Amino acid sequence: MGVANIVIAGYIFTLAPEYLLRFAAWVMSHLMYRFKIRGEDNIPTRGAAILACNHVSFIDAILLMGASPRPIVFVMNHKIFRVPVLGWLFKLAKATPIAPQREDPGIYAAAFERAASFIVLDKRLHVFQ
Repeated sequence: MGVANIVIAGYIFTLAPEYLLRFAAWVMSHLMYRFKIRGEDNIPTRGAAILACNHVSFIDAILLMGASPRPIVFVMNHKIFRVPVLGWLFKLAKATPIAPQREDPGIYAAAFERAASFIVLDKRLHVFQ
């Protein structure tokens, strides 16, 4: 049974890795950092929202992921994706790279298109609720 559980968990991870990452972020933020959340009622339960990190460290995004009751789609500087472990982790979390328009117009445009697609998807989901 244990082996079957591991196989099924691995399969589910390949389908939706962000849920395991959110759980790991929650565990890390509550056990390792003794993270306390204040003002969580300010995060809207429906509709699009912008949550901004000041990026004092790379852990900001992970802490925000663990603190939010909703799934978060990150838009991050494209250079972060070049860091070996962090790049893999943020790709797994389906983060979107963004670059200044004058530096890379293609990455810039793709980031805004992807962000707009999530807003449209969010509106469609609320029609069925």
